[in-house]
Amino acid sequence: MKNKLQIMLTALLIALLLPVMAQDRIYKTVDADGNVVYTDQKPTSDAEPLDLPELTVVEPVAIGELPARDQNDSADAPTDLNFRIVSPTQDEIIWNTAYTVDVQMAIEGNLPPGTEIVLFVDGDRKATTRGLSTTLNEVYRGPHTLYAELRLRQGGQTIATTDPVRFIIQQQSALRNQPG
Repeated sequence: MKNKLQIMLTALLIALLLPVMAQDRIYKTVDADGNVVYTDQKPTSDAEPLDLPELTVVEPVAIGELPARDQNDSADAPTDLNFRIVSPTQDEIIWNTAYTVDVQMAIEGNLPPGTEIVLFVDGDRKATTRGLSTTLNEVYRGPHTLYAELRLRQGGQTIATTDPVRFIIQQQSALRNQPG
């Protein structure tokens, strides 16, 4: 029992003194080529640690809660943006695209500030852009459905969604050299 108590006290003493003994020291050396090296390993037995100024630490300042957004506040989110996909058009067949699709969108007026457009192909998020045109990559042969959401960058609230557009990607057959 006495040995356990001595071991515990020794371990406690080491734990308390370890941070004091392990204070970070930074050493500066210059090699033969004139390269300056900073290290926490003592390079020579006579090396002296640098006397660095203490770091300035600033406590965080609470800025309070942000005001709650009113879902019906038309100043933040205009309701009639007429946000739509212009290209590709509904049921368009697109040939030999190398698996890319150029997308053009339109909106009444300018894009509201602080927004981004998220594009979805077949229900999967495919791209994010801050402009009204983009190119989607890796859209393979076959039928697809495309739609876009206009979102606030902060918070991700969707403020407008396009109607879905169906289109078909066709690639020329390499085996028959015929469309297919």
